[in-house]
Amino acid sequence: MWNNNLIKKSFLCAGIMFIHGLIGKILMGDSGQSPWYLSLKKPFFNPPGYIFAIVWPILYCCIIATGIQLLKSDKNKALNTNLILLFGHLPINSLWIYVFFIQHNIELGVFILLALTVIVWNMTFRFKIADKQAALLFLPYSLWLTFAFILNLSIYLLNRPFLTY
Repeated sequence: MWNNNLIKKSFLCAGIMFIHGLIGKILMGDSGQSPWYLSLKKPFFNPPGYIFAIVWPILYCCIIATGIQLLKSDKNKALNTNLILLFGHLPINSLWIYVFFIQHNIELGVFILLALTVIVWNMTFRFKIADKQAALLFLPYSLWLTFAFILNLSIYLLNRPFLTY
């Protein structure tokens, strides 16, 4: 099943995720330790910062594996659309980082994360039709975004009276 073309495309998937991760890191910087972020009230289930540093590389690997699985799938007639969705949704993820951590707009961050979560769950169900293994590989990302949305919404609700625009 592995041939030179698939190997090249697999490296392309990994490269796209690496570039996205680099963009996210550049945008994020040390914003998770900024006075603004540290001053926010957070819910009891807010994980410590080091958890994010562990989880995101794992999720990126899951997204890469999803892309490779979609590439390997012989029955996937909508391959191009699925790959466009897989990597095309990533700028929305970066937009959330910018809006939340750079612009400090928690409310808009909630709406962006809600839209991203809906898109990603729709992608998960679409991938299930194309290749069940691809959908399973993508599932941790879908679940994490759901958690992130709940976390972002909770931070908004806890800090709403004190926000100024």
